[in-house]
Amino acid sequence: MARRLLLMLSCLTVLTACIGPHKPVPTQRSQSAQVPTEAEPAREKHVNGEAARTEPDSMGPVVPLPMPPIARTPAEVSGIPSAQAEVPVVDVKPVLVIAQSEPYKVSQANTATKTDTPIMQTPFSVQVVPQQVIRDQQAVRLETAVQNVSGVIVQRGANGDTSDSFVIRGFNVDHTYRNGVLGGGSFGQGHREMANVERVEVLKGPGAILYGRSEPGGIVNIVTKQPLATPYYSVQQQFGSYNFYRTTADATGPLTKDDTLLYRVNVSYENSGSFRRFMKEDNLFIAPV
Repeated sequence: MARRLLLMLSCLTVLTACIGPHKPVPTQRSQSAQVPTEAEPAREKHVNGEAARTEPDSMGPVVPLPMPPIARTPAEVSGIPSAQAEVPVVDVKPVLVIAQSEPYKVSQANTATKTDTPIMQTPFSVQVVPQQVIRDQQAVRLETAVQNVSGVIVQRGANGDTSDSFVIRGFNVDHTYRNGVLGGGSFGQGHREMANVERVEVLKGPGAILYGRSEPGGIVNIVTKQPLATPYYSVQQQFGSYNFYRTTADATGPLTKDDTLLYRVNVSYENSGSFRRFMKEDNLFIAPV
């Protein structure tokens, strides 16, 4: 135990001798104090009653750090006093921004009862695909819009891929309705154009017997766009795979000053190829109302 203590003391002594005496690092406060020079005689001080000579610091004089320049105002730079400088005042008129969002929620449908009845009060299973969903998904085919409805399966390639065909609750549906009236969709009539479609309503279950010629699984009813009293004009261009090009135009508004006669015209032109050779589509669609 004594040997360990002696060994530790000897190590501390050697370490102290190697490091040397501690010297304080000069700070900003010590720089502002008066620094002795070579011409200044050594001063004496009393330590424990004995006189001792204080030698000047061997590090030499400490130069104070320069202060950063103070930013000047534009008036001071130009030579104009700040009291006489005037800031120009610009009279800005207020700007009113109005934004409107169209939600996906639909509160009413007329397919189930042929009347404008709230869906919560309709005793049938009806689901609506609104215009905002069709626009956000850029749906150019009816099958793209109907894929949002539960219980409906799209039959791809049915009828030689010449018409829209679906399976609703296990029953094949080859016909569609337009504004509650039996429309196209049978063999050879082609795919339904979506340029003038406002929304798609699907009535599921035996409640579809209300329309007579229908399957027990349900029906697909297409609600078309109607004329508006507020003028509206739009043009849209779409591009896709296999040289797909589609241009649509929509125009509506009043024909008379008292808004008693309205009009609406939807036009679309589609030109596209296919992954199969020698297959091409060239369609022109015009729907005036």
